Amino acid sequence: ALRLRTRLYHEAIESFDAALALNAPQARLLERRAEAKFVIGDHAGAKNDIDSALAKDPGGAVIYDTLGHMRLRELEEKRASLDPETTPAKKFVKLDYDLGQHLLRLGRPDEALQSLLSCYQRLQAFAPEEVQHFGEKLRYEIGVAAMRKGENDNCVARHRAESCLL
Repeated sequence: ALRLRTRLYHEAIESFDAALALNAPQARLLERRAEAKFVIGDHAGAKNDIDSALAKDPGGAVIYDTLGHMRLRELEEKRASLDPETTPAKKFVKLDYDLGQHLLRLGRPDEALQSLLSCYQRLQAFAPEEVQHFGEKLRYEIGVAAMRKGENDNCVARHRAESCLL
């Protein structure tokens, strides 16, 4: 785990392999190895390790958190690789929406709200009848993100049970 924190990913993978060979607690080791594999670009290997970890510990919150962060990094990399000149606007709308949803699930409402608002701004370029259903869904998700952000901001500023909005 120390090698993973110090960004020695190849060495971390070797350490996790050795620990797995010794029959150490496997779900956590597989999850950590998946994280290292993902960072070095072995996305297929990371996915296999996450799937194996979930098979051993289906309720493992840390495993789902790692899976969520891996998916978020994939979306961010995909977004960064797109050329604004040649990529269809709908693809950016979809990516902004997906990024916002993942950020919200990962407890990052400020960034989620920014991404969802970016999606909403891009949506204005389309005819209303073309995006009506999606626009309604998006406005709802923006509201949820804004409420979560407000609840977090209020909780941090006041930090008392009586100050909770919901």
